[in-house]
Amino acid sequence: MIRRTALALALLAAASAALASSAPAAGWLPRAAIDPAPGGGLVDRAGSIAFDDQGNATAIWLRGDTGHTTNALFVARRPRGGAWGGVEQLSSTSKV
Repeated sequence: MIRRTALALALLAAASAALASSAPAAGWLPRAAIDPAPGGGLVDRAGSIAFDDQGNATAIWLRGDTGHTTNALFVARRPRGGAWGGVEQLSSTSKV
């Protein structure tokens, strides 16, 4: 009986370890730059990130001058488990 219990516990431990290694990480990952800081008197602001049911992320933000008089809309996407893709400008720069 002791051998069966020990075997059952060993199998349970092995199964738990296998499941734990394939499970997604809990919590947030370290922050990552989606796009380098623009510089040249431009700033990024009013950012937002949304996730769909599959875990894909879409980030959207405004980039404009420091005087808040011109803005353009930017977007970047990240598939679940992947890296951020290239940044796409969705609007032309416009005066506010």
